[in-house]
Amino acid sequence: MFELLITAIAVVFIFMSAIQLEERFSVPTPVGILSLAIGLYTLAPNVLVMPANETDFAKLVLLLLPLLILSDTMQLNLQELKENAISLFYLAFVAIALSIGLGYFVAGTFLSEYNLSLGAIIFLFAATLATDPVAVVSIFSKFKLPHRLKILAEGESLFNDATAVIAVAYIAIPLLTGHTLTVVGTTLTGLMVIVGSILLGVAIGFVGLFFMGTRQHKHIELASILLTAMFSLLIAENFYVILEFIGIHTHFHLSGLLTIIVSILTLYHVVNKLVKEAELAMNQTSESLEGFKTTEKLLFHQTLTSFKSNIINKERHLEIKDTIQLMALIANTILFVYLGEIMGLDLGIMLSYWKEILIMFTATTLIRAVMMGKFAFISNKTTKMTNINFRWWAVLTFAGFKGSLSIVLLTMLPADFEHLEMFRAVVVGVIAMSTFLYAAGLVIVIKSNQEIFEKEYREEHSH
Repeated sequence: MFELLITAIAVVFIFMSAIQLEERFSVPTPVGILSLAIGLYTLAPNVLVMPANETDFAKLVLLLLPLLILSDTMQLNLQELKENAISLFYLAFVAIALSIGLGYFVAGTFLSEYNLSLGAIIFLFAATLATDPVAVVSIFSKFKLPHRLKILAEGESLFNDATAVIAVAYIAIPLLTGHTLTVVGTTLTGLMVIVGSILLGVAIGFVGLFFMGTRQHKHIELASILLTAMFSLLIAENFYVILEFIGIHTHFHLSGLLTIIVSILTLYHVVNKLVKEAELAMNQTSESLEGFKTTEKLLFHQTLTSFKSNIINKERHLEIKDTIQLMALIANTILFVYLGEIMGLDLGIMLSYWKEILIMFTATTLIRAVMMGKFAFISNKTTKMTNINFRWWAVLTFAGFKGSLSIVLLTMLPADFEHLEMFRAVVVGVIAMSTFLYAAGLVIVIKSNQEIFEKEYREEHSH
């Protein structure tokens, strides 16, 4: 009990110190947290009581995942996602598939000594291409950037995680465990997972909306939102239980990540729509009663009172968003503290694979830069996609932070996989390098173009 209390104190202290470093020295929060965690473990390795292995860490991530995804999803808007649907589809799905294809060439050329199978290559590149939306949102929140740029970067970070999980769970792992896959069968399975996750997410979102409406109370609304995200993950990842209940025996499950995203988008889309309608009705009532006498003004006051609960709802929604963001930052601190511990424990192993880590970090960075460049080329040729200039290309390239999801994917590897140690070292090493180097690159790009970005921001808001 005493050790757990010390660990909790250390996590909160690291969280507080990282925020101070960001405010005073412009050190990005993820960098500050990871640096302090590594430093604490180096100085006092026995102070923290954290998960003992990747399996325990995966359980911790699954516990915190609904909160992390919830916080990032609440930054998005369904209408804006629709407007940028083609761009996000390319970034989150097409770019990942093409990147893995380029990865096959890289592995065959620079990692040929390991003679990696197709399943191993897909796994390695899916795990090192999955991005961390929390880190992106954390840095973006400190600057005035064009809203559409933020939508592309944050939306891509959310949705490509789901793509990476599907690629690993339904392609890489089956190939590694000796299953035979066909293009048609794999495509159909992928479509079933995506469509099923979307439909399930919409259904759970409306259920969550129903419970939110049972009573106008901040804590009930907060609990309803949290439960919506948690049940999305629980039902999606255990969907086979429902199928078995109705007599279909299979281990088919849906994407928990995608289901959470869709359920929260559905819930908040309806909530925001209702709040806007209430505000519009109040404004129209105010305009229609202008110039009336005292008696009519009393009527107007009564009308305002009838809409009061809806206006309070809007304020309550903002309070809840702030609360969830704070909870997500603390949850992310816990995960980064553990990552720091892993790096401290595995430092010797990681150093023994320094060449492989450097190859994978360089390869995934260049591949991402190429994919973003291709996206810029395509988007500038059509009016249906957001035009990407060089500044935006640089931001999107450095927004590819790696995070805790990659560690979770490691737990899916078979225990007897011959390259398990190397994959473990490479994934953790790439996470560390991307956290430090991408954060530095992203901040440099934004600050060196800050005036232009702010001008684009003002022009966007003026429209």
